[in-house]
Amino acid sequence: MGMAALQEMSLEEFFALPDDGLRHELLNGVQIVTPAPVAPHEIVRAEINHLLRKLADARNDTLVLGDKAEIRLNRRNVVSPDIVVFKCDPRRPPLQWEDYPIPMLAVEVLSPSTANLARGERRATYLALGIEEYWIVDLDGRSVERWRPGFDVADVVTGDLEFTLTSGMAGSIELPAVFALIER
Repeated sequence: MGMAALQEMSLEEFFALPDDGLRHELLNGVQIVTPAPVAPHEIVRAEINHLLRKLADARNDTLVLGDKAEIRLNRRNVVSPDIVVFKCDPRRPPLQWEDYPIPMLAVEVLSPSTANLARGERRATYLALGIEEYWIVDLDGRSVERWRPGFDVADVVTGDLEFTLTSGMAGSIELPAVFALIER
């Protein structure tokens, strides 16, 4: 399954697109269209989202959202990571996507159609625009690549993924338990 389309467009053209059920993003002014994810992708995404939300629930400065977020990083970048974590009051979140801050954490679960983009341009753009951590969840490798600004190499984690974000949100995710959900 390859990437469906690449087309340069303005922010206004991007927001005029009809809802066709596919994932549309604007990355450095280029429209990216990818198909709906497969079931293992969604199982792992949902579990990591659940674990992050449990950690954030006790805080009053951290909000975790799933893959329907439409994050406007700037006029040339409108993205929908699988999971995003923001520093903001979860009881009073912004009501418009354009009012959200740059996320502290963006998480992408790899699909065959998105692997090159996730590891290449998406990673470089996210880190250049100030996202503190970017996790690439590799279902085939049963690992997470944790990227941070200023580092040319990712931490590749296969056991417990320990993290601390600038909001103070900290925790550990047992990756073997997460990946066990999609074992046959």
